[in-house]
Amino acid sequence: MPNRSSTVPPALVSILIPAYNAAQWIVETLHSALSQTHPNCEIIVVDDGSRDDTLERAKAFAANASAARIRIKSQKNAGASAARNHALRLAQGDFIQFLDADDLLAPGKIGLQLAALKKHPLLTLAMGTWGRFTTDPTQTVWAEHEAVYHARSGVEFLQLKLETHSMIQPGAWLVPRTLCERVAPWEESLSLNDDGEYFARVALQAEHLLHVPEARVHYRSAISSSLSRRRSPRALDSLYRSEQLTISHLLAANDSPRSCTAAALGWRRLAGELYPEAADLARRARQAARELGAENDTPIGVPNWVSYAARLVGWPNARRLQFLRNRFS
Repeated sequence: MPNRSSTVPPALVSILIPAYNAAQWIVETLHSALSQTHPNCEIIVVDDGSRDDTLERAKAFAANASAARIRIKSQKNAGASAARNHALRLAQGDFIQFLDADDLLAPGKIGLQLAALKKHPLLTLAMGTWGRFTTDPTQTVWAEHEAVYHARSGVEFLQLKLETHSMIQPGAWLVPRTLCERVAPWEESLSLNDDGEYFARVALQAEHLLHVPEARVHYRSAISSSLSRRRSPRALDSLYRSEQLTISHLLAANDSPRSCTAAALGWRRLAGELYPEAADLARRARQAARELGAENDTPIGVPNWVSYAARLVGWPNARRLQFLRNRFS
């Protein structure tokens, strides 16, 4: 019998979209997912008990587009992490692309990362470049110089993240499914910075980290409903616990002097973010910095005028002044 050459089908990528009250943006987000140049993507939307017509709009889009590639599911409201876990259980892809329901993938985002990953170890975690926009994605301001882009291991990624307060927006990652299977699911008790805690665990399991600059994701910012803008006691408690978990993950993997110093910086910066609304948590963050050997536990990452005022009236009073100024401006 003649030899027949077989072609290997392109890797299946699962694009997972948790959605809550995202009717204003869900169709645009689905367009960006469906417009990927990589030919083999499945799209899974999990509506998290939306009170608007997010679910109906997603279903209508799927019916009028490529229904075989889009699955729409719903659940009672349980939070974004629970919706991501639901989608992850349904996913069949070799790679996982998380995408929030108001963000957008550039058309070549996934394809560029997959092409780059072919040249690296199997358990390589790919980063892309992210940028902020409000309404018009053509006006995205790209975060071209985040320090964490240079990380080549999970430990280095977390060290740089804590040292410089740089970040990777969750949609910028492309994750081999095997890495997702090596870590516990998303922590559903967290409502704020749950992605920071989850990807800390994923990054520490990776054999290599790779930044693909041309692979881009548009991060919609400065909208009033964004989780990242919430300052409720529950949100601030989640912010504290997510940082606590992230630091514990790093120190469990690597407790070198650099890691301890980076963790102390992270605690000091968190103290500044928490005060004055969560004064007790800020106090605990400062104490954690001291326990890691920080000689100076003064919060960092605050505006220059706040730092100057702190020298005159103490940092708690300076932060109260900043809080009042922000509230009434």
